[in-house]
Amino acid sequence: MSGKTTLLRTIGLNLVLAYAGAAVCARDFKCSILDIYTSMRVTDDLNAGISTFYAELLRIKMIIEYSKENKPMLFFIDEVFKGTNSRDRAEPEMC
Repeated sequence: MSGKTTLLRTIGLNLVLAYAGAAVCARDFKCSILDIYTSMRVTDDLNAGISTFYAELLRIKMIIEYSKENKPMLFFIDEVFKGTNSRDRAEPEMC
């Protein structure tokens, strides 16, 4: 409960605001132009049969693939691989 997620979201939000030309929540803010990638608040898609865990894997794979292009990027990863599979989520076991 130390605020890691809040810090990541604050940085990402301020970057998006700055890139859009809006005011940011800072006394002074300087940033380079970077592509932003995130793996935060990833959810499952029961209709497509994609579990939260698999959705996270796909997102991390996308980040890794882009990093190979050696272009400026910033990525935010929070609570990685916490997901369960879709079947467990759709049909909870009775005790």
